[in-house]
Amino acid sequence: HMMRKADVSFEELYNCYKVRFERFAISYIQDRSVAEDIVTDSFVYWWEHRDRVGSKDENPAAYILATIRHKCLNHLRALQVRLRSHNEIRESQSRIVQENIRSLELCDPVIFLLERLRLSFGKVWKNYRN
Repeated sequence: HMMRKADVSFEELYNCYKVRFERFAISYIQDRSVAEDIVTDSFVYWWEHRDRVGSKDENPAAYILATIRHKCLNHLRALQVRLRSHNEIRESQSRIVQENIRSLELCDPVIFLLERLRLSFGKVWKNYRN
């Protein structure tokens, strides 16, 4: 049954809708703890602002559910941004690893050592001549 703002206590509203609203949030958030926090925060927000949100005839459950929806969207959008950032970092790290693998596969250790010796000898020879 629908509860109207004028005749509802926080406890009645919370007990009546909490489980349904948590199921709703969990179905989108996929994290029980976060979903429960969103639901509780939404109930508390409505209760603390009940005199300023809508008319006396407003359906509090509808307002709270709309708040839960909004908070779920914000959470999912923030998660999406974090995931994109993590993916970009992983892709960058993967490219670096791939380039290092390619570099090592192409690297001939003997030629590398000879080149270092040539450069070292060049410095020694230059110092000797001066």
